[in-house]
Amino acid sequence: MGTTMPLVSIGLPVYNGENYLAQALNAILAQDFEDFEVIISDNGSIDGTQDIALSYSQKDKRIRYIRLTENKGAAFNYNNTFNLSTGHYFKWAAHDDIITPTFLRRCVEEFERLEREGYRPSIVYTKSDVIDEEGRVLQPDPNHMNLLSPVPAWRVLSAVQRMGLAAPVFGLMRRDMMERTRLVGRYIGSDYVFILEAAMIERIVQLDDVLFQRRIHAAGSRVANKRRRDLMAWFDPKAKSVLSERQRMTLEYYRSVFVVPDLSVLTRATCLIALTAALSVWWFRRFRVFVGRKRRTLFQSFGQA
Repeated sequence: MGTTMPLVSIGLPVYNGENYLAQALNAILAQDFEDFEVIISDNGSIDGTQDIALSYSQKDKRIRYIRLTENKGAAFNYNNTFNLSTGHYFKWAAHDDIITPTFLRRCVEEFERLEREGYRPSIVYTKSDVIDEEGRVLQPDPNHMNLLSPVPAWRVLSAVQRMGLAAPVFGLMRRDMMERTRLVGRYIGSDYVFILEAAMIERIVQLDDVLFQRRIHAAGSRVANKRRRDLMAWFDPKAKSVLSERQRMTLEYYRSVFVVPDLSVLTRATCLIALTAALSVWWFRRFRVFVGRKRRTLFQSFGQA
């Protein structure tokens, strides 16, 4: 580890994560790259999370444990880990996901290689597998977002079409890029909006190696919170919105074009056009699905008459 500040900061937000927290920390500590710090931000867990986190922080000085007095929601907690970090690069780590031992080194090496070639990507991340509760591989993540165009508008167009499981959120990111974004918002889909803002700023690079495992399990945020209001509360317990998830996300996509700093007028204009084109396709597809469902319902009604 460096004598001043680490090269990499890993932010690990957690709430009631005793089931997989130790596995996630073991995977981080098994990295063949050592110049990092880990910030665990505990949203007031009421299970064994605190004991596990304290145990690891006492064994390894690179780990810092911060416990909040109440659950302020995932959005606050994710952002809290970044605000407490000091590294040149930053990575979010979910308590239930796994990175393989070469993840950090490979991502740092790719950043350094690309910077020698003259550009600084926003995010470097890797291909991933989806795993179950026991760590068994269910399938490769079929979504790929490798945005190498030097033109921000093209990256915006591709990003909206390729969000998938939002895997780039768990990649390695430049700190100065993140400081230009709004980080994670207190609404459903804010991880997608963060990725869009990162794509506007610079390239998003995906390595061919499978070095990340995304766990799908019954207690996971998307599986456990099936109702919209429950998922909203996961992001922010005090959140209220009259807009649907997709309406709010569309609004925030457009807002991003205007609020990300240090973009030229031409860049904002072309990104606005690209975003409108991508969202038009997105909404048209949803409209076709809606019409198809209504037609099937209507035909079934006639058949039962």
